[in-house]
Amino acid sequence: MARARERILDAAEDLFADQGFDATPTAAVAAQAEVPKGLVFHYFPRKVDLLAALARERPPSAASAEIPGGGDLVAALLAVAHRFQSGQDGPMQRILLRDCVRHPDLRAALDRLYQQVLDQIREVIDHVIPHGHPDHEARQAAAVTFAAALMHATHHHHLTGSRFDLSPVAATICTGLIGHPATASG
Repeated sequence: MARARERILDAAEDLFADQGFDATPTAAVAAQAEVPKGLVFHYFPRKVDLLAALARERPPSAASAEIPGGGDLVAALLAVAHRFQSGQDGPMQRILLRDCVRHPDLRAALDRLYQQVLDQIREVIDHVIPHGHPDHEARQAAAVTFAAALMHATHHHHLTGSRFDLSPVAATICTGLIGHPATASG
C-alpha cells in the first residue's frame, strides 16, 4: 500500500510540474500511477491535499555550492546561481515557482527554499570579502538582491525556457560592495 502512495506522489509531481496543478486532473494522476482513482482519494481526499503532501514531503533544497578561491565575488555568486539552476531544476521547484500564488500550501516550502539560497549567498559574500568591509547592512542588501535576481531568473526560465544572464547582476553587486567588479581581494 505504501508503494501505491509513493507512485501517486511520483505521478503527481511529474504531472503538476509539466502541466500545472490546476490543469492536471486527478484521473491523470491515477492513470500515470497505475492505480484506481479511488485509491488517490483514499490517500489524498482532495487534490489540494496531494499538492500539500508534495510540498511537505518533497521540498526542494538549495544544494550548497563550492566557493571558488581567489576572492572573485562575481564567480562565487555565479557558482551559487549555477548550482541552484542546474542542480535544482527539478519538478518541485517548477511547481513551487508556478503555483505558489494560487496555492498557499506551497508558500512555506518556497519561503524555505528562498531562505536556503539567501543563506548560501550570505556565506559566499562573507567568505570572499573580509569582515567589517562593507558593513552588515550592505552585505545583507547585496545578498537579498542577488537572491531575488536568482529566484526571478529561475522563474523566468521555468516560464519561457530561456536563461537570464545573472553575470551583470553579480558584477553590479560586486561593484556596490567593493568598488569594482573584478575581485574582492584586488
